[in-house]
Amino acid sequence: NDPRMHTADLSFVKNVFCGGEATPRKLIDEFNELLRNGKSQAVVQVGYGCTETLTAVCVSDGKSDGCGKAFEGNEIIVMDEQGTRCATDQSGEILITGPVLMEGYDLKADADPFIMIGGKKFYRSADIGKIDREGNLVVLYRRDHLLKINGYFVDPHEIEDTVLSLSFIKEAIALQDEEGRLCLIVSVDETMKPGDLKKEITGPLETLDRWYRPKRILLIHELPKNEMKKTDRNALKRLINSRPNGLLAEWS
Repeated sequence: NDPRMHTADLSFVKNVFCGGEATPRKLIDEFNELLRNGKSQAVVQVGYGCTETLTAVCVSDGKSDGCGKAFEGNEIIVMDEQGTRCATDQSGEILITGPVLMEGYDLKADADPFIMIGGKKFYRSADIGKIDREGNLVVLYRRDHLLKINGYFVDPHEIEDTVLSLSFIKEAIALQDEEGRLCLIVSVDETMKPGDLKKEITGPLETLDRWYRPKRILLIHELPKNEMKKTDRNALKRLINSRPNGLLAEWS
């Protein structure tokens, strides 16, 4: 959003890495355009890792979708709920093994996230993803972010991606309120007037399966962040349940 970025000489930038949070395709494309306009040869490279891997375990080449292939000496596999290794492009839980993996926890966790497979210790990430035809890891969503609406499982990222395609939407998060209703919280540019946006936001959502259509849409200027600079989902849950006066608009 800094206007200086649009005219700056970025030819000195050699690499750009991104990780720690899901990165919308729109943001990657916009940043790559800034790099090109600034005469940089760099492209955004998306990495993936966990606290339990100490650092990233793979990084994309910036030319294809996903997070790339596992670094040498490490291995990433995807398994279904029955513990069977998934086929290419089949989604399941992401498991990681290799020298990047930590030894374990000082205190015993409620559920042990480590599992032995073929004599190797793997970490169960609770992230859902797939390995594409080029062998790249594609992270889809957190397993605990999956929503259950009237007994039907809903991937919130499909809803979020639908509105993130709109140029005036900065961020979007789909959650359930305390009554179990599907809610969509979006942050919009401060120059936009909420009254002009309802049709533009609700229109694309009408193309989704009926279980994916939010019952409530809430507009704010900025999504709250936690100490790690990630979206604070607990704060958002409090917001959708308390209906504060700070909302720009709410539609149902």
